[in-house]
Amino acid sequence: MSNTSSTEIENLRKKLIEEGKEALSVVELLALILGKLPKGNSSLAVAQDLCSFFGSIEKMLKAKKEDLLKIDGIGEEEASLLVSLFSLVDSL
Repeated sequence: MSNTSSTEIENLRKKLIEEGKEALSVVELLALILGKLPKGNSSLAVAQDLCSFFGSIEKMLKAKKEDLLKIDGIGEEEASLLVSLFSLVDSL
């Protein structure tokens, strides 16, 4: 798995700011949320793995921390961040 560079994340942020959220795919939005990951993991690759593992946004939003930790590149910090985000979305 290749490392997502700071430049890649910055390019995604710039795209979001300049073109709006509609210009980004679900994978790109997840990569932005994850940011630069430790251990040389690519945020884009991990985001793609998340989408593939769960198969749909609806299923991903119901994921428990234990489920998220099954994804290579997702550690305790990332899993907690995503569970918090999913809980926030669920409360809307």
